[in-house]
Amino acid sequence: MSLGNILSVARSALLAQQTAVQVASQNLSNAATEGYSRQRAALAPGDAVRTAGGLLGTGVRVRNVERARDSLLDVAVRREGGNAAGAGLRRDLLGEVEGVFGELSGTPVAGALDEFWNAWSDLASHPDTDSLRGLVQLQGGRVATTINGALDALAQVGEAARDRVMATVSEVNNLAARVADLNGQIQTAELGGATAGDLRDSRDLLLDDLAKRSGARVLERPDGTLAVAIGGATIVDGTSTRALEVRTTAGTLSVGLVGSPSTVSGMGGEAAAALEVHNGEVPRVSDELRRLGAAVATEVNAVHRAGNGRDFFAVDASGRLSLSPDVANAANIGLSPGGRGDNRMALDLAALRDRAVPSLGGRTFTDAHAEIVAGVGHRLRAADQDTGVYETLQRQAESRRGSVSGVSTDEELVTLMRHQQAYAAAARLVTTVDEMMQAVLGMK
Repeated sequence: MSLGNILSVARSALLAQQTAVQVASQNLSNAATEGYSRQRAALAPGDAVRTAGGLLGTGVRVRNVERARDSLLDVAVRREGGNAAGAGLRRDLLGEVEGVFGELSGTPVAGALDEFWNAWSDLASHPDTDSLRGLVQLQGGRVATTINGALDALAQVGEAARDRVMATVSEVNNLAARVADLNGQIQTAELGGATAGDLRDSRDLLLDDLAKRSGARVLERPDGTLAVAIGGATIVDGTSTRALEVRTTAGTLSVGLVGSPSTVSGMGGEAAAALEVHNGEVPRVSDELRRLGAAVATEVNAVHRAGNGRDFFAVDASGRLSLSPDVANAANIGLSPGGRGDNRMALDLAALRDRAVPSLGGRTFTDAHAEIVAGVGHRLRAADQDTGVYETLQRQAESRRGSVSGVSTDEELVTLMRHQQAYAAAARLVTTVDEMMQAVLGMK
């Protein structure tokens, strides 16, 4: 091998080590960058050449700048991230539902019912007192207002869940379009066999976000592109996308592909949680509360009507309560056939507090209300526990992925020093070849 060939070997070493130092520097500078995957200069020996003395190497080359990433760990992170995001949103929305049964205009539903029965007890003790009839009228109005307020508050939770579904689907469409665009950029950048690490990092961040919002799954393709599916619907295929839309049928929300009559089933993440609360939790609790209000109206009206032929409550088609026009004049409240001093009706109405109600499954009004609240609380605690479990699994999955893809500054500094020494050795080789050439030129 000639001195020129040796110099060429040294030159290849200088270039390769310089590239490796640059890659290590890139890693160090992005050690705290979200989504950045550690890169490595993959060095390979140059092609050997045949000489009279045998096969001799031609130096070193950078085969590729590889990206440290494990697709199986990505799947785990996205699965647990979607589960954690969905459980967290469900917990938050259920917290709003539970809050409905707290203070509403200063009077909770259970408290309003208690004050209503107490007012009847007071009237039974003093049946000839007009002011106590006015108090019964006032407390009856508060029962109606409180139950109606709870129904309105539940409707607002449903609207918040609907808005969250709309916003999530819109963001999913936006993320899908960006993933498709990056698919095209990556495919073009990797035509020569290189790895577009930074573009892939950007795409993986979007995919993580997609998984949290919708439970999206990823299918990688050999050309560097990928497909994204939500449930059974493919929303990204290479550089093509299909948009999602939110549909409303009889008050029930669903998500489908634009231009397709079928709905997307098997969604996950935040979208699934918001859909479940809007379509399931809010209607369920609202129906239970309407049944309670209707039972109160039915039982009170039956006793009041039997005494003086007048209804106390009115219930509209939506289940909202109001005072009947029959009791607009408080003097008509609680009047028994025996006159103003007859307390039999007031006693019967006060006794409804502890009476088993057939339309409520044989429970009292207090027990039925407590069961509604307890059911919401139980589901909220379950959602909170699920959130804690899934967030722990998500952290563990991210930690495992970080151990593969994350940057360790200590390791990178060691790598930097190793390539720096190799670069210095290559530079020394150039000096040695120069000295050899000078020796040749100095021969006489």
